[in-house]
Amino acid sequence: MKPLFSGLFLSLFFCLNSNAQTSQAFNSGEIISKGSALHNEGKYKEAIRLYKQVPRNDSNYVLALYETALSQMMDSNYYEALQLCEKGLSQDDNEYELQFFQVKGSIIDEQGFGDRAIRVYDSALAIYPNSETIRLNKAITLLRTEKLDEAELQLQSLLVQNPYYGSAHFKLAQCALLKGKPIQAAMSLFAYLLNNPEGNYNTTVVQLLSAISNGTEDVTQYVNNRNAAMPASYAVVEQIVFSKIALDKNYKVLTSFDDPIIRQLQVMFEKLEYEENEDDFWM
Repeated sequence: MKPLFSGLFLSLFFCLNSNAQTSQAFNSGEIISKGSALHNEGKYKEAIRLYKQVPRNDSNYVLALYETALSQMMDSNYYEALQLCEKGLSQDDNEYELQFFQVKGSIIDEQGFGDRAIRVYDSALAIYPNSETIRLNKAITLLRTEKLDEAELQLQSLLVQNPYYGSAHFKLAQCALLKGKPIQAAMSLFAYLLNNPEGNYNTTVVQLLSAISNGTEDVTQYVNNRNAAMPASYAVVEQIVFSKIALDKNYKVLTSFDDPIIRQLQVMFEKLEYEENEDDFWM
């Protein structure tokens, strides 16, 4: 009996020891890191399968919830993503609360419920009033719902807080163009390139600057549809840009690189003058 008892004891010991090694081998941080890499490669379903391995009692559980919600959103599984956001927001001592608000608002906005998305962002801003990401997302939603005046004020306020926020410059440029203010839009686009020459929007920025510089039909239509008078300081420069005088070969370019955008930016800054009493954000 003794040898049998000893054998059972050893078997139990090795079984427990094996479980302990398995438990020690599980690294939720590594799992999430691998999932994040898959997410960045666009392999959302594979990332989600990894994130779901993180158990509820793990210290990284809430982070895994957030990453899963993000991947579900990118994979267009909006219902599942929203459920995860609600679960995440219900967690106590949630250091990722702001991120859950961001994903939740983005999903609702993507589904076409702009007013609901704005309410989500306002709820987040009541807790995190200085969150640049939430304020930018709110401005984007305002743009999509064609509340251009509100979007413009939101973006301008954001840039007062952080003048180097490239995405805010880009969105403000879009807002200005939609309101028929091509010169102000060009200034914001130029500011974006100064701050983020290799940013995510750089190709689009160059395309928009090219459209303004060449006075495309879309740009002139925005100008023709604007419902507010342009201050004289901008109206004169706008006329000069649309006359395309700077595109004439006789106009002397001060840079080694010759391009319609460079030419129009040069004449724009040559002709713009600071008006101290002008109540205008760009001035």
